[in-house]
Amino acid sequence: EYWRTRPVYNPDVDVLSPSATASEQNIANQATAEGGWRFKVAVYTESAAGVPAGEEQYWSFAGENGAIDWNMVPAGLESEKEFLSQKHRLQWMLPQAKAYGFTKDEKYVLAWIEAWKSYNTAFPVPEGTTSAVEWSGLQPCCRMNDLQNVLPYYIHSENFTPEVLFYVLRTSYDHIESIRKNLTDDYTSNIRLSQEQSIVTAGLLMPEFKKSSEWFEEGAQAISDQLTAQFNEDGVHNEFDI
Repeated sequence: EYWRTRPVYNPDVDVLSPSATASEQNIANQATAEGGWRFKVAVYTESAAGVPAGEEQYWSFAGENGAIDWNMVPAGLESEKEFLSQKHRLQWMLPQAKAYGFTKDEKYVLAWIEAWKSYNTAFPVPEGTTSAVEWSGLQPCCRMNDLQNVLPYYIHSENFTPEVLFYVLRTSYDHIESIRKNLTDDYTSNIRLSQEQSIVTAGLLMPEFKKSSEWFEEGAQAISDQLTAQFNEDGVHNEFDI
């Protein structure tokens, strides 16, 4: 009950007048057992080119006995590095949460709980540093940044039990601590900036953790430094990314 009424405001989430586009609802519906555990991964779709927006069909991660096969790779994409890395960012989570906020259909929160537990069981947090794709680079910080925006939608669900909350909090803590141990060496890269963003955001939005002040102070200083480190003297971004 505390977590449902705590005085922490996330400006990126609109729970008072939630909305979900047709495309977001399509993503949400497919990312369920009934939808075949078809998860959106970047721009990759199983459907042919030219399908109208909002009607794309994504690749199925359905395994045996209704389980999710997170190691699934579609034929022809075995060497596609972007697919192999971005599937670990769980980019379908936020559209599914928005669909829940818009419809209040409990199938979405139930699907997300099952998938989140399944993923963290398949890829447990490593100890110390790691080069595993699922726990390095943009992958864990993208998951964590989206998780912060997912929680306000789901926290009021009757299926969001104390057990689920504890699991979400534990995996959130594990994510942030692992990100801190695996910061990319390139300080001026967009990857490093995204990692620092996830750390400072967790410090702001999860002040209940004993390490939250560390996360905030560490991340805030890094973000401040990045205001100059990310740009060349002429004001152009150092990666030439408009």
